Amino acid sequence: MTVTHHVKVAGSRKLKSWLRLLQAARGQYIPKEAIDNCNTKKVQQKVYSQLPCFPLHPHHVRSIPPANALQISAPSPESTSDDHRQRQRQQCKKSAMPQDFHAHLCTSILNAKHRIKFATLYIGAGNGCMSIPPEEDSHKFNPKKEEELLANLRKISSYGDKHDKNNMEIKILMDMSRALRPIRVVHSSDGSVRTSNIKATSSAQEVYSSLFPKGKYNQNPNGQQIIERCHEENSKHKTKAKGVYLFNVHDGLKSMIPSPLNEALGVFHLKIYIIDDELILSGANLSEEYFTDRLDRYISFVGGANGLVDFYSDLIDILSDYAIEYNPDDSAKQKLNSGTNSNMTQVELLNALSKLFNQKNEFLDNLNIENSSNHDDLNEIDQQAFAYAVPTFQLPPHFLSKQQQSASSFFPQDVSVTRNLLFAALENYPSSTVHISSAYLNPTPFFMSALAKFGTQNEKNHDEEFDGAAFLLTASPTSHGFKPRKNDAVNGSGKGWVPSVFIKLAHEVRTQIISKGGKLLLYKRDGWTFHSKGIWLTSGNLGNRETFDNTQQSTANTCISNSYIHNPDTDLIATVIGSSNFGSRSEVLDFESNCILIMNPNCNNSSRKVIFADEWNSMLDHTVELGDKDYPDDDEKTIDRYLQNVLIKVARKFF
Repeated sequence: MTVTHHVKVAGSRKLKSWLRLLQAARGQYIPKEAIDNCNTKKVQQKVYSQLPCFPLHPHHVRSIPPANALQISAPSPESTSDDHRQRQRQQCKKSAMPQDFHAHLCTSILNAKHRIKFATLYIGAGNGCMSIPPEEDSHKFNPKKEEELLANLRKISSYGDKHDKNNMEIKILMDMSRALRPIRVVHSSDGSVRTSNIKATSSAQEVYSSLFPKGKYNQNPNGQQIIERCHEENSKHKTKAKGVYLFNVHDGLKSMIPSPLNEALGVFHLKIYIIDDELILSGANLSEEYFTDRLDRYISFVGGANGLVDFYSDLIDILSDYAIEYNPDDSAKQKLNSGTNSNMTQVELLNALSKLFNQKNEFLDNLNIENSSNHDDLNEIDQQAFAYAVPTFQLPPHFLSKQQQSASSFFPQDVSVTRNLLFAALENYPSSTVHISSAYLNPTPFFMSALAKFGTQNEKNHDEEFDGAAFLLTASPTSHGFKPRKNDAVNGSGKGWVPSVFIKLAHEVRTQIISKGGKLLLYKRDGWTFHSKGIWLTSGNLGNRETFDNTQQSTANTCISNSYIHNPDTDLIATVIGSSNFGSRSEVLDFESNCILIMNPNCNNSSRKVIFADEWNSMLDHTVELGDKDYPDDDEKTIDRYLQNVLIKVARKFF
């Protein structure tokens, strides 16, 4: 057998493994182990339809550029492709920070030409006038970054009105419960609290006032009438050029539960930000902490991304059609209170989503691994596409009837395809490793059945080198999103009990992966909270990887050195970015959307993989490993043991 033949066979196997991953992500392939290792009825056992996929070239994907920094330049005529690729690597090595995310959003809003579409849990109220956290009434809190975002929306809205720019579409979609949650505000130039000036506003009110600045009633005694006239004027435009839309996830008795208690039963949790032909996928909401010191992920898809941006634009349109258009007049309030929507029924929403998410790719759909003998078709896959993007969506089970869940026209759900992706990685890359980041680590048994399989062979192999593992990263108590505030009492009042409960859950997860070479990692950084979420899948033997460079080694925790992604060019095979925390809420309560990127091994330019690897690696610079005896008594300082057991059960179900 010739060397050339060996190379062709090896290349064919690599492409076959890649195709299996892509098919699993699209819901076309269900690994046998995914069915065998499931004790519930949630697992999809038949292939009905396939999710869409979009080939991405290197110029379609970038990290959010640093604030006030130049973007990656195009190659000059005298430079070589290798020179340009090296510049790409250097400029992509630093992951974006919250300040970069904020600066990029604000600049992009002001430069928008034809559309701004945001889908998010909520947007901060800004200076509405000054938001005052209920727990810290005497604390000065000046949300400058929130206000800058809202001010830029006001500017672009006013500019459109002044120049009759009716083709500028601005659509803001938020969770109804969270967007209407009352926020205490104070009208004070220095931000100090003056009880005589304290009023209430909401995220929805302040965003609406930004889109329709002439109708901001708190600046005019006749403001209520102004708001109504602005809304009537907007309604005359057939295109609905501007609007705030609130998505109601509750029905029946759940809709009668007051806010914020009803948020525990489910929210609209998507984070999708579109400005013109750019799409930003993130886990971040648009409020002050997410712009300053709450760590998250931010991936930018530009130039339309081969149709991916328009796809998410269509998704926001469909969800907005089902949502309730916000208007602060009395008739709109009655509609909001009833939670009803006259534009689209629930069945119509599901049909529209099924049509959007059930799209064919003629070339990829016709590839048949089993029946193809020489696999020449696999070698015809676009070598310029470094990855294929597969958008996913998750509806809460209560939103679907059993008939709808089993209908042949219904699209595969995010939870199922993500789990199938993990099993497909184990099946086709026996030494694969999974890296998972979650702000609220609480994997369900359904999802844990896949995570626990990584590194299984290591239990029998006691050598220093090992194949594959599961590395799970979550917040430490000091960097947790629900860490105790100043006025939280030690007896469990407020939300101070949440970090202690999550450490207990982390210890439980750790026991299922530690014997297989896995690690439970905690993000620990003074003054920061942790909100990053995602999945990174890598291939290759961990024990055989090259030692990372001296710069990394001088700052890295040696105990977690093998948790880094050292060779993304060859090892990174897939990543998942979006809103899901891969826990119980994401599986059964919230509306979620992720995007799975399957890396193309046939691509001759893999420089963009560095962006995704650096996201994970940069988080590890502030990470410690959870040990057996770490945080043993935190629960006793906060809550008694009986209450702790009750709260753990609550956390398993509602987080």
